[in-house]
Amino acid sequence: MSIRTSRPRTSTSLDGIWSFAWMGGSVDLSPPALEAAIPAEGRFDRRITVPGCFDTMPDLAGARGTGAYRTWFEQGDEAVGFLHFDGLGIWAAIYVDGTLLHVHRKPYSPFTVEVPATPGRRELTVLVDNRFDAGRSPLQENYFDFYAYGGIFRPVTYLALPPVHLNAVRVTTVSLDPPTVDVDVDVSGDVNVELRYLLDGREISSTDSVDGTGTSGSHQLALPGLGLWSPENPELHEMTVVLDAGTSHDEYTVSFGLRTVAVEGNRLLLNGNPVNLFGWNRHESHPQFGPALPEQQMLHDIALMKQAGANFVRGSHYPQDERFLDLCDRTGMLVWEESLGWQQDLRHFANDDYQSLIGEQQAEMIAAHYNHPSIIVWGFQNELHSELAEARPVVENLVAVTRKADPTRPVTFATCRFPDDRCLDLVDIVSVNVYPGWYAADDDEYRPLDEIGARLDAIRSGLARQGLAGKPLIVSEIGAGAIYGWRDPHAGHWSEQYQSDYLAEICSQFRTRDDIMGLALWQYCDCRVYGSGRALRRPRGFNNKGIVDEYRRPKQAYEIVRALMSDELTAD
Repeated sequence: MSIRTSRPRTSTSLDGIWSFAWMGGSVDLSPPALEAAIPAEGRFDRRITVPGCFDTMPDLAGARGTGAYRTWFEQGDEAVGFLHFDGLGIWAAIYVDGTLLHVHRKPYSPFTVEVPATPGRRELTVLVDNRFDAGRSPLQENYFDFYAYGGIFRPVTYLALPPVHLNAVRVTTVSLDPPTVDVDVDVSGDVNVELRYLLDGREISSTDSVDGTGTSGSHQLALPGLGLWSPENPELHEMTVVLDAGTSHDEYTVSFGLRTVAVEGNRLLLNGNPVNLFGWNRHESHPQFGPALPEQQMLHDIALMKQAGANFVRGSHYPQDERFLDLCDRTGMLVWEESLGWQQDLRHFANDDYQSLIGEQQAEMIAAHYNHPSIIVWGFQNELHSELAEARPVVENLVAVTRKADPTRPVTFATCRFPDDRCLDLVDIVSVNVYPGWYAADDDEYRPLDEIGARLDAIRSGLARQGLAGKPLIVSEIGAGAIYGWRDPHAGHWSEQYQSDYLAEICSQFRTRDDIMGLALWQYCDCRVYGSGRALRRPRGFNNKGIVDEYRRPKQAYEIVRALMSDELTAD
């Protein structure tokens, strides 16, 4: 379920300072041991922030193990209580008053835990473990090219609800002219309820009945005079559904924008008009915060991207923080969101537990974030080994899961297996990750910038040979690394000059070609990766392809891209 801000619901933010115990790397988290795994009272000798990451603390930097979080909340005489977590990593066990209620195995996923009704002060304890364990939490592995942090790194909320309540409300644009939406509701319990609808606080319909056959109802509403949501005019509205069922009364409010997304030929249409996408891949990463970014930093990131001409961000490579999506809604930044993944292979394709979890995460991500007008495409499984025959049923399943959860948005995944990819016919948009001139065809060639245009030509001709020329094409990753401040006379790899020249070439190619609908540069900011021998290809233990460094200091390439792209947002 979602818990978007609603009236008169009683919601309590649990963010702030919690007690914390570091338990180390030898805690037994097997199911038989979990009931007794909470540390003793005296072990909670530290304080920690929520949201936050324990492995960004100075004495725990890089540590792998179990941390125990503890706080308290007040439960009233409400019929139903829920704890909602917006996201954590890598694995967690949730306890209330010492009783294990839930085990969470999907990093970055929002989830909700029902709390048995016991009025009074309740103790909440959360064990969070960031060790890599393919059995316990198979969605995250240590070979991924981004650092896996440990902690409760997104907000936590306690929600009190009446016995019959609204689990979810989603708003879908049916028509732009006249402005019309479908409002779908999910109601707890098999009871008859009456629903009323308010737009921005003003009642807009007569009573609608849901007959109690189960859990859902739908109502189509005409909204005359409602303006469209777009990057240029991100007009948002609030839809409130009021539920009455005997003594139960509930109100659920969601933010939405009136807009449509469609694929027509090799173009992406926003509100019926072709749009070109330009922007960056962005990790939720910062040296002090890990992925627990404060909202000011999120807004700062959006402002820097938009200032350099971006209208688009790819949330790589996991479900995004709801607060960031809210900011994208408000600022008109278009979003590609995807579930967790990086170069999955035969081990994952044959692992039923893995396949079940990633399908659940995909569906839950879409359900949680459906109402965000900024999200225009769903993705999954970045760079999976889609050249293998065994990958095709995996992609078929994830496409089916995505389209069932949301038939209104296009589906894609980013491949680095072209031209051998076996799955591109299954998706609406072809998205290709390529690094010509960086991972050069000839390691002895100096500054091989001419590879960029040649590779883009080869991709387009290859798609035509495979009968895929009619699909939109996004270059979903392309870029070059630079160490902040290193400007070298040779202007070779890792220099700011080479990155500037590289990105100038790809931006110039994008501006002059009509066969590429979208470009997502890799990447927005430098981010931490490995602390092991794998870092030999990652100086400083960071992926240094950011156009700004990890502290958001712009590199030389930032102004080059800004000069080229700040006027390139929409198609002619």
